[in-house]
Amino acid sequence: MIENEEVGGLYIQSYYSDNSDPLKRLLPNHSEIIESKKLDGFFTEAHKMKIIISPPAASKDIRIENWTYIFLIKDKTTVYEVFLIPI
Repeated sequence: MIENEEVGGLYIQSYYSDNSDPLKRLLPNHSEIIESKKLDGFFTEAHKMKIIISPPAASKDIRIENWTYIFLIKDKTTVYEVFLIPI
């Protein structure tokens, strides 16, 4: 945290590869994928996603955030979710 602001994080979650889009279900509500690509050269399967998150319409908040995610998938059962929020 910088000056009490979140700049990113790491989550370790179960990975359900039988889902039609298993990574998308891990993204926050009200998010839109603007870039998605598989990454090469990692020790395991890796994907990068850039998303835009907008607040719910009822909140009347017009702020939009751009986040970058790196998903590291281990043994098709666990995903390491690393995300960065520009400050």
